[in-house]
Amino acid sequence: MTTTLLWVGVASLVGGVGHVILAKGMKVVGAAAAGSPLARTLSNPWVILGVALQATFFFIYMALVSREDVSKILPLPSLRSSFWPSR
Repeated sequence: MTTTLLWVGVASLVGGVGHVILAKGMKVVGAAAAGSPLARTLSNPWVILGVALQATFFFIYMALVSREDVSKILPLPSLRSSFWPSR
């Protein structure tokens, strides 16, 4: 159970940081006036890093659900939002 709680904490941190970095990257993309929005999005390193962190969260979440009861893992997304409250 201790290992599960540790992974829940890691996933929450990774997911929260991923959201913040992804938001930062998309604000840069939205502020730019020239070029294709898709090209700006796919070439922005903040967006790429944010997506990678979100993918990492997703894979940790899937691994946790495959090993533990869903009732223990299901609160994970709400823990993440409590660490990173909306403004």
